[in-house]
Amino acid sequence: MTDPIAQLLSSDPGNPATLADDAFLDWLTGLVCRALYDESFRLRLEIRSIWRDHPELVAARARLTEAEKADRASPLHEELEQTARLLRGAERAVEGLTMAVIEGRSDDEAKLVRYEQDVEALKAKLARQEAASPTRAMVQEVRQQVDKGASATGLHEKRAELRALEQARGRGTGRAGRRFEDHGATTLEATLLPRLRSDGHTPQLLRGVTLGCARGEWDGLVVEATMKNPTRVLAMVEFKRNPDDLAHGFALRQENLAWLHGLEARYSPEAYRTQRYADGHFRGPVTEAGFTFTRESFEGLERDAATGDVLEGLVFVTHDRPLSGLSSRDRHRLLGRIASELDLDWSDPDALVTAVRSWLDPATLRTADVLQRYVSAGLRSNVAFAIDSGG
Repeated sequence: MTDPIAQLLSSDPGNPATLADDAFLDWLTGLVCRALYDESFRLRLEIRSIWRDHPELVAARARLTEAEKADRASPLHEELEQTARLLRGAERAVEGLTMAVIEGRSDDEAKLVRYEQDVEALKAKLARQEAASPTRAMVQEVRQQVDKGASATGLHEKRAELRALEQARGRGTGRAGRRFEDHGATTLEATLLPRLRSDGHTPQLLRGVTLGCARGEWDGLVVEATMKNPTRVLAMVEFKRNPDDLAHGFALRQENLAWLHGLEARYSPEAYRTQRYADGHFRGPVTEAGFTFTRESFEGLERDAATGDVLEGLVFVTHDRPLSGLSSRDRHRLLGRIASELDLDWSDPDALVTAVRSWLDPATLRTADVLQRYVSAGLRSNVAFAIDSGG
């Protein structure tokens, strides 16, 4: 029988940041060649070409950066920013009340008129303040030069095209992710849940649980359906359509589990502070989907003695696609920088390898590292592969 985890590990090219120069160049060449089929990457290259073909536009952008820096250092800057913030807030208030009047949720047209008058007064005040600020006047003058050049060269058009493409892609990715979660739930019904039933449990899968956590909405929590006060959590589940993203999910869930366990040395309370958790620590009880959760709910998700990680209680569902060596987020960032850096010399392989490798962190946890931890712990079954390959 084929071992999909072994197949994934055999597909891993290794850590790109630590590859030998020749191997890194081969990996990078393959990465870029595949990216050339992506319309977003090609648009970024076209934008890069516009910048490189118009050094006067690059110089104008540099002047704008310096002008903005001087403006931020101006004693009038904070006053200008405060008025601008008030103006944005007033404009949002007009927009919201206008929609309420149109939709029949409000008939206070006199209030709308007052809001509109506030907007006009703030616009006039901001104009007066800007006229009194030499640094802001310089920013506006240079920005007009940049905008004029960007319009004349087609840069504005290409940027708008890229924004529209990435917004549409983001919506499509969200839909595909939700479809995959459905496939993942089906997969659990055929893999994890039968194992738990055979061990005498009555498992129930809860999806999209948050418990008010500031840094986590969990794809799935498998709970003991017959125990509700407090609920006993049998497993935390992460659905990852792209297996390259297992490592990111693994690291974040380890932090979340430390928070749920109350292991304060393993997370930053500041990152978890909310109105519900004013001190940044989880205690409970918290009720969600009819179940009550406390710290005791998660005690069964024990840590591996060798690694200190929760392995047995953390389950992944993914696809058995080949690994690329980077998470999708890191790959997107790297390709974006490759397509945008004006000084990147593609004609010099040694310089290219040195530059691009310097953008990678050799200590980044990768999917291959996570899979090996599960293999070493004898927990291959905690990484399941979607039965339905759709999405």
